[in-house]
Amino acid sequence: MAQVATDKAKWTVMVYMAAGDGADLDANAVSDLQEMERANVGRDINVVVQINRYWPTKPQRYRIGDGQTTLVRADIMDGEPIADGTPTKMAQPQKDGANMGSRETLANFLQWSRHHYPADRYFLVLWGHAYGLGYGRDHGDPMTLPEIREAIHEFRQPLEAQAQAGASQEWPKLDLLGANACAMSYAEAACELRSEVQYLVASEIAIPLAGWPYETILGCMSKQAEADPAWDMPPDAVGQLVADRYVTQFDGSGTGERGAMSVLNLNAADTLTRHVADLGQAILNVVDGTTRVPVSGWRRSAGRSSEPRPAMSGRWWTWSISRSDWTTCASICGSCRRIQRSKF
Repeated sequence: MAQVATDKAKWTVMVYMAAGDGADLDANAVSDLQEMERANVGRDINVVVQINRYWPTKPQRYRIGDGQTTLVRADIMDGEPIADGTPTKMAQPQKDGANMGSRETLANFLQWSRHHYPADRYFLVLWGHAYGLGYGRDHGDPMTLPEIREAIHEFRQPLEAQAQAGASQEWPKLDLLGANACAMSYAEAACELRSEVQYLVASEIAIPLAGWPYETILGCMSKQAEADPAWDMPPDAVGQLVADRYVTQFDGSGTGERGAMSVLNLNAADTLTRHVADLGQAILNVVDGTTRVPVSGWRRSAGRSSEPRPAMSGRWWTWSISRSDWTTCASICGSCRRIQRSKF
């Protein structure tokens, strides 16, 4: 078994790779692992990976650093012990190992990473496919946004506090969550994850199979850390580095591929949530009759007939938006702009 880190690093990058859907996805995962290895990160940055592959089917954990990839733990099962000597919580052996689509599996990996590879800041990367509001599909089980939020919440609970009923101690929010997965940058994600995550770096559109340029991202962080002993790169700056290097890789590529990446400040998502809730309530008030909506009389169908087209008991309804409603809409747009830093 490989030796784990003992000194506290500046950053621990935790890469959760759901790559078991097929041989092509597996090959891309291995390519990205090789990129991480070439970054040659030093002692100030921990890079740990949990990956399930097309083969072998059981997830494995690796540590990447000093130009090499070291297997730390093989054949990850449900209820994997976090600290050395901790008994497993697994009820029964699983043929294919732990389910990477499970909240418990992600939470276990995060807690294990913090315990064995402590750092000042933590960066979780979700690697794989994304389907609407779900990530990954291991064992046919996509991980939903609430499951991701709950797993990160467990990550914030110190192990000693978990053993004490009613303990309230918590670690700070996860510094940065990244999605090397398609289209996970949206308002729903910002609002769902805001209580557990400070910043989200993700794309609004599809991500090509090449994914993130890990060698340049991790290499840049490592070189800066080595050059300055007092180096302290905040999470929004790391997110912007990911966005810059991801989009720059398409410059002059000649493939015609497009890239988009945004850094969302989830600390500002409460304002967005409040304005959306206000707008939703205004719409419900109209629907249930609490607010009266004026009727325009008749509206003629342009270009088709000179006769009016009746609807809603012979009349067309027109929705009027008051000045306060427009203010709410403008506030929503303003909130989106405040939480987003984009790179196209």
